[in-house]
Amino acid sequence: MWAVVDLVRRHWMFWLLLAGGLALRVIAQIAYEPALLFIDSKKYIFGTDFTETIWGAFDPLGYSLLILRPALMSGLNLAYVAVLQHVLGMAMAGALYALMLRRGVYRWLAALAVAPVLLDAYQLNAEQTIMPDVLFEALLVAGIVLFLWQPRPGLFLVIPGGLALGASAPVRQVGEALIAPALIYVVFAAQGWRKQVLHGAVLTACFALPIVGYMSYSAVVMHYGFELSNMGNAYLYGRAAHAADCATLKIPANERPLCPSASVSAALGVDGLVNASGAPRVLYEPVNVQLGVPIDTNSWQKALAYSVLKQQPMRVAGDIAGDSVKIFALTRNTVQGDTLISRWQFQFGYPYYPPGITRHGPSSANRVFAAAAGGGHARVQWKADTALRYYQLHGGYTPGPVFLIGLLAGIGGIFTFRRRRDSGPALACLLITGCAVAVLLGADLYEFSWRYQLPALVTLPVAGAFGVIALVRVVRARRQGRLAVRAVGANAGVAGRAATAGRAPTAGRAPTAGRAPTAGPGALAEPAEPAEPAELVDELDGPVDELAVAGSEQAGVLALWRPRTATRMSACSPPAWSTRTTGCGCAGTRSNDATAPAVPTRSWRNVTSRWSYPPRTTASTWSRSSATRSGGAPGRSRRAAGRTGRRASPRSWPGSSSRRRQGSAPASWSGSGTCTPRTASAARPGTTSWPPGSSRGRRNARPRSRTCARPGCPGSGSRR
Repeated sequence: MWAVVDLVRRHWMFWLLLAGGLALRVIAQIAYEPALLFIDSKKYIFGTDFTETIWGAFDPLGYSLLILRPALMSGLNLAYVAVLQHVLGMAMAGALYALMLRRGVYRWLAALAVAPVLLDAYQLNAEQTIMPDVLFEALLVAGIVLFLWQPRPGLFLVIPGGLALGASAPVRQVGEALIAPALIYVVFAAQGWRKQVLHGAVLTACFALPIVGYMSYSAVVMHYGFELSNMGNAYLYGRAAHAADCATLKIPANERPLCPSASVSAALGVDGLVNASGAPRVLYEPVNVQLGVPIDTNSWQKALAYSVLKQQPMRVAGDIAGDSVKIFALTRNTVQGDTLISRWQFQFGYPYYPPGITRHGPSSANRVFAAAAGGGHARVQWKADTALRYYQLHGGYTPGPVFLIGLLAGIGGIFTFRRRRDSGPALACLLITGCAVAVLLGADLYEFSWRYQLPALVTLPVAGAFGVIALVRVVRARRQGRLAVRAVGANAGVAGRAATAGRAPTAGRAPTAGRAPTAGPGALAEPAEPAEPAELVDELDGPVDELAVAGSEQAGVLALWRPRTATRMSACSPPAWSTRTTGCGCAGTRSNDATAPAVPTRSWRNVTSRWSYPPRTTASTWSRSSATRSGGAPGRSRRAAGRTGRRASPRSWPGSSSRRRQGSAPASWSGSGTCTPRTASAARPGTTSWPPGSSRGRRNARPRSRTCARPGCPGSGSRR
């Protein structure tokens, strides 16, 4: 019970939006029963019946094969299909929200990113209509979630993700363009060229499998040919004819009647030039005088389209660009020539689209419902449909600037990608933004319709959320890097001044009780503790990129970026500073020679808060003149002295109760100021002998192999 209450409390914004989306869907289901029909709905309901119609050749019928036929064969009417589509809409929002939380997006930002798909009235209209748009969105979201569920997807995610995206092409042909962003993402996400080649080949095969399967079904069973659709050339002609300047176009005389004037082109638009009864391709009916039969002008239309592309490519590109930016408009309006947006708006009363869907006659909505497993007559609840129409026309849609912000943020997140560090948000932006551009721009290549802009609801806001996270992490990492550089530089300056004055730097900290005092001018001073930079690693809602910081006796130097791991500076004796792999010299030596012990560095990760320490005892045993301790620095607890690669208690560091305090080097401290290794008889080179008094020594008496981190220092490497 309390777990449920805590879940609701932490995700209250998402649950509130989900409740609003559920209420709107219940109202839509009550308002228009059993479902809404569109001009093309009959094509999907009866298109697979190849003995009576040729509708299946116009567009791919994956929607019929995956949703309609199974539902109708099981005895369910079209009302249940509409309910299923509403469930898919809410499931898409839940899956995207869970994905964003898993990948480190803030809860409030993730909830805002899924608000469009839950509350947009045009999405509700599409879910209530017997059309393939919702299934296409669901397959697109399924592919994105599968690919991004892990930062580096394995084959167990690449295979179903490729199948999901590939299955979207038989639903809407524009899904063929999704292979490009998916393939780029898989290649960049894989590590190593062998894995890149393997994942790319598997993705291509899985993506092509549903497409080839449907084309084979279309050729063998439905007898429509080995293709997804036969309308590609028709829409290519419509786009080219709409953009063409026929006065300057050089084409044969038999193709001239197919080129419309500027006024006709503006009035009909791309869709009208293809489907309207007054289009030139419909009115132009040449006749073969020798045979006395009409001539098929499809080949002439294709030739005209290619002539426009070759002679006037900039006009075609400008026409496509003009359509592609319409989605960013503040309001949902249509200009002359565009497909009417009223087709995707809730109406007062049940909508009809003659001659395809009429009130009476053989094409009436009631006859369609009767032929499709019943469901009753087309009916409307007038209060519910009035409320939905008022909601849709008065702000119940996603404004265009929201899509623009999401697109820009997604593109900005892509440019934060760096191969050498964790770039999960950048790769997520690459996949989601690429899918959005491929689907939206692919549809605009042929014609603009507000129906074809629906995939933006499930892609661009989510891409914007990942982009914001990627940009925020980069800004924070740079700010923390500057703070770290200043802190290391200040410590280096303190060390230099202390060395010049002939004393060891203490960074303002008193010597820890229990340590042997420094004896004489030749004795080695206690190691200095560098000042702590303020919040070197900031906690985020996921894995972040951290810094590896190194110093020198002259100035602080920022080392290379390393993924997920940051290395802190050790408290070496002045004036020698070094990183974990180079070791550090003792007092009186200014170089890191081969006999120097390993530096007791510490590393942590943002997510697991794991602390690791170098071995306390290697092939050499180090001693201090006043107090000899095998396997650790003076003052260190026995348990922490034998721990490596595990999380130590805050008391492990001498003289400090904080985990971020530095310890002293496990070196031999002698009055001469030199590091003198004393070979242990019980240890072999390249192995570590744990101190008998340590917990590790008690649990594991068998020596563990170590790797020397630098040449000439047997067994002195630190385990990473």
